Amino acid sequence: MEQKNYGSLSTNKFKKQDSHPDFKGSITINGIKYELAGWKKQGDNGAYIGLQAQLPRDNQNAVKQPETQPKNDISDFLNDF
Repeated sequence: MEQKNYGSLSTNKFKKQDSHPDFKGSITINGIKYELAGWKKQGDNGAYIGLQAQLPRDNQNAVKQPETQPKNDISDFLNDF
């Protein structure tokens, strides 16, 4: 069972170039699974991991769009009087 709003990163065993991420993983947020990539970075406050999240390549078009509420026209409002 997959936990809600949970993810993990592990060492990227397939890194062959400096531009490739040092870490790979995934995270599920609000029921949507994202791929994670992380790079070791050095900043003014010390070492950190820079992250990138994206939809899996096979799931790029499968994002659930938020449901919008239908707009009520003025007649619905006037019917209340």
